[in-house]
Amino acid sequence: MAKSQLLQVNLIELLEIEDYPDEKKYEIIEKGVDLVQKRVFLRVLNTLSADKKDELLKLLEQEGKPDDRILFLEKYCPNFFEWLEEEIVKVKAEMRVIVAKLKGLEEKVEDWVSDAASRPPTRAQKAVA
Repeated sequence: MAKSQLLQVNLIELLEIEDYPDEKKYEIIEKGVDLVQKRVFLRVLNTLSADKKDELLKLLEQEGKPDDRILFLEKYCPNFFEWLEEEIVKVKAEMRVIVAKLKGLEEKVEDWVSDAASRPPTRAQKAVA
């Protein structure tokens, strides 16, 4: 599946969990969103200097200041939205592979695995290797 398709496809449809109880679907979506947020946040932190990291953390602690956060990211992390899209695609693909394996659909996994292999390994993958 192409990157643009993965961005557009509904996670529930992608994972073929339409028949799951709503509570379980929300839980799965929350886990995916949480993973994307953490990965993007790490990418942001890896690009900032120590003083800019402190500045960002102060902005994040302030309630009701989303515009300031967006302006900060646009200024110091101009690739933020690109990173966000990349991480959404990666997480969706990884979740799809996991679900396919759990369902015993290894033949469907081949395309997903080849897509996943084309991107750089994560820290966790490097640690295991």
